[in-house]
Amino acid sequence: KDFGEFERALALHNMDLQLRIRKFGHASVFVAISYNNMGELYRAQGQRNEALRYFDKARAIFENSPGEIHVHAGGTFTNMGEVFREQGDFQSALTHYGKALWIYEHPQSAIHQPNESRISAGKTHNNIGLVYAAQAQYPRALGSYKKALDIFKSTVDENHINFAETYNNIGLVYLDQELGEEALKWFKKALNIYKGTLGEKHHRVGLTRFHMAAAFHKLGKGEKALKFCRDALNLFSVKELFFISWQIVSANLSYLLHRAASMRPWSTT
Repeated sequence: KDFGEFERALALHNMDLQLRIRKFGHASVFVAISYNNMGELYRAQGQRNEALRYFDKARAIFENSPGEIHVHAGGTFTNMGEVFREQGDFQSALTHYGKALWIYEHPQSAIHQPNESRISAGKTHNNIGLVYAAQAQYPRALGSYKKALDIFKSTVDENHINFAETYNNIGLVYLDQELGEEALKWFKKALNIYKGTLGEKHHRVGLTRFHMAAAFHKLGKGEKALKFCRDALNLFSVKELFFISWQIVSANLSYLLHRAASMRPWSTT
């Protein structure tokens, strides 16, 4: 989002925070939720240290709230885990994901919000898989993804986007291990769900097509790789490609990207 939108959103969140403090007091879980929301806003802007500062304010309130286990606290620990993962601090990420899981699986959470807690636990297992995959601990990553899928099977429809996210991540694990055929199997499952739920032109469809292009490239199927790369490029502007360029580079698609780019008119919007 552009800086003007961020400033407006930040002003609204600050107003909300002050209203909650006046109404409920500084130690209220409603104030903690507001701090968490502000942290998410800063994280979306890439201001991770500032995001962590607000997430930590929320964490402190949740941990000092007597009696109840708050599912929202699980969200805060998950958000902190995400920031640490993005910063490459994998041990801290795992620690905070573990705290989130403890909350989602706690009997109180199961009583008050059973389905929501189970789904959140599934997403957290998926995130833990991302940490293991980033460290090339592939069996552990696949184990975490399997736990996520097992939970989703009992909580959401088989065409839910949560399945697509995990299918895509499993495909990336196999792609990293040069197992192109196995990777393609999972990418296709993810692509079908993304197209059915988000539409043909969504950026997740484009990213999955990039991943499939990388798999075809590793299998020596150059023309197919080029086709999927070109189809993916048609869904993005130059500005959007800048933000996903690390995925293209990590998938070793620079050569294909250069060829495919020469075949399309570029939009800078």
